[in-house]
Amino acid sequence: GEVFKALAFGRGGATAVANPSFFLDEIDKVGGDHRHDPLAPLYSLLEIQSAAQFEDEALPGLRMDASHIRWLLTANDTSAIPGPILSRVLAFQIEMPDANELRGMNRRIFETSVSNSGLANFSSKLPRGLDAQFLGLSPREFKTRCAMAIGKAIQAGRQAVLPQDFAMPAVPSKRRIGFL
Repeated sequence: GEVFKALAFGRGGATAVANPSFFLDEIDKVGGDHRHDPLAPLYSLLEIQSAAQFEDEALPGLRMDASHIRWLLTANDTSAIPGPILSRVLAFQIEMPDANELRGMNRRIFETSVSNSGLANFSSKLPRGLDAQFLGLSPREFKTRCAMAIGKAIQAGRQAVLPQDFAMPAVPSKRRIGFL
């Protein structure tokens, strides 16, 4: 029903338009079982001719023109995407960022984390020398570390993070539960 809702009513508070954009993130991770293919509607939606007469499973009998929708799909591994889907899209390979780009991304992630925290007087500067140890983390992992570091600094009564605030706590070993 999302295609119909977007065409008829708009999305995210925006007015309905005939050519909305849909963003499907990490399409390579879409799973299913042998009884139902969650990607099935895309086969016809990504073909202009069939999308012009699209019938949503949620609204049987109602045909709509979905041929002007622009689809943006992301994936980490295109080999996990069915061939018929890949044949209907234009794929671009995006290289991993280099060390300087990663430093810039980490700096922006930290600045955004501080900004989103609503802390007016908190420093949005990353401590010097911190970059090298976090270049291998994904943006998601680094964002988590930022939130933890900000929390540790606040708990310590500081207006800035220190390098040690980014350290992860040791994972405790599992204790056995039993009876003596």
